[in-house]
Amino acid sequence: MADLSFPIFDAAALGVSVGLLCAYWFVLRRRTRRDPGAAVHTFNRLVRARWADAMLNRQGTEITAVQTLRNSVMAASFMASTAILLIVGTLTVSSDLEKVGRSWTVLVGGVHHASLVGVKVALLLGDFFLAFFCFSMSVRLFSHIGYMVGVKPANADDLVKTEIVATHLNQAGNYFSLGLRVFFSCIPLIFWFFGPIALVAATIGLLWILRLMDRFPRREALLMVFPKGEAEDQVRQGVIQVAKD
Repeated sequence: MADLSFPIFDAAALGVSVGLLCAYWFVLRRRTRRDPGAAVHTFNRLVRARWADAMLNRQGTEITAVQTLRNSVMAASFMASTAILLIVGTLTVSSDLEKVGRSWTVLVGGVHHASLVGVKVALLLGDFFLAFFCFSMSVRLFSHIGYMVGVKPANADDLVKTEIVATHLNQAGNYFSLGLRVFFSCIPLIFWFFGPIALVAATIGLLWILRLMDRFPRREALLMVFPKGEAEDQVRQGVIQVAKD
């Protein structure tokens, strides 16, 4: 049934979900600053920086660079196209908001708040638009990196340096990672159509998934990228600098 009163339970559930997500990002950021080797993001940034150095300063890596960047552009383009399709699908469903909201609420026997359906759809659209923006920026940066890698540094003062290429590469990777996380954020929003309890439960499930993704399973993996003597120095200096960026 429809209810025109203020949806206090939905508002409380939304506040709890947003609070949980913000608390997770705060704890992850603080933990990464204190112990950079604890999160997988730092390791990924180091690997990308190492890859840029190898592509620019070693001979015979042109084909590898082109194939790797092509795969990255294709992956980001696929995700951007998926975001557009989801936006179109959401807009199609939103043409009959009242019917959708009533039907989904009946499935769980809850109270239908007609005023909330538009808010839920708007948040879902905003989520997909943000994901599309992140993946589009990732494609843009990967495309620029293709030109940069093709220009070998002529000397130490050359504009196209390894550090600049690594910075752009990490920015592209950050946009792609953020786009995926924004995509994952649509899960609680979709479950919100089934009620406030489903929203909070889906948020907790999402946090569990993100924890598995962000956790660095093996710190010894640094030794796969850096020599044994250099790995500790990277953790003390390079990793900390990357984590602050």
